[in-house]
Amino acid sequence: LCESTIDTVAMIDEETYVTGGDSGALSLWSIHKKKPVFIHHVAHGIHPRLETEEEQGAFIVRPRWITALAAVPLTDLFFSASSDGFIRMWRMRSGKTPGFDLVNVVPVAGFVNGLSVRELSPAGDILATKKDLILAAAIGQEPRLGRWAKEKARNVVKVFQLPATLKAAPANI
Repeated sequence: LCESTIDTVAMIDEETYVTGGDSGALSLWSIHKKKPVFIHHVAHGIHPRLETEEEQGAFIVRPRWITALAAVPLTDLFFSASSDGFIRMWRMRSGKTPGFDLVNVVPVAGFVNGLSVRELSPAGDILATKKDLILAAAIGQEPRLGRWAKEKARNVVKVFQLPATLKAAPANI
C-alpha cells in the first residue's frame, strides 16, 4: 500500500501531529523528523470485494481512506473517521515508544466528512479533571472530495456527548 495523498491533519501538540489519507493509514509525525515516526496501516479496514472482482478472480485490496481527523486540545486523544461505520478514538502511547492505540469507537452510518471535538466542564468548573467530550461529526451520503461512492445515509451533523469514563475504556473492536 502506498500513500498518494494526505487528506486530513490534526495537531496533537506543538511538536506532534497525525495525518490520514487515501491509503487508509494514520501517520504520526514529529516536527523534528522528515518521515512519520509511527504508521498504523489500514486503520479503518478494507473495502469489501466487488462482484466484478469475484467474477474475474481478481482481488484488489482497497483500504478505506481516512476522511476526517480531530484532536482533543491539549490532551493525548484524537479521533479518526472513514466510511466504515465507526468513528475511532485513539490515545497516544506514553513512554519512549512513539505511537497510539485504539481506545473506543462510536458507530455512525455514512461518510464522515468532518469532525470537531471539545471538552465539556461539569457545571462550568474549568478546573475539573473529569470532563465529558462533545464530538460533532458531519456525515454525508458521499465523500466531500468527490462523488465516486454513495452510502445509504442522510446528510446531517450528529453531536455525541461522550462521558469522561469512556476515555479509559478498552477498545470494542
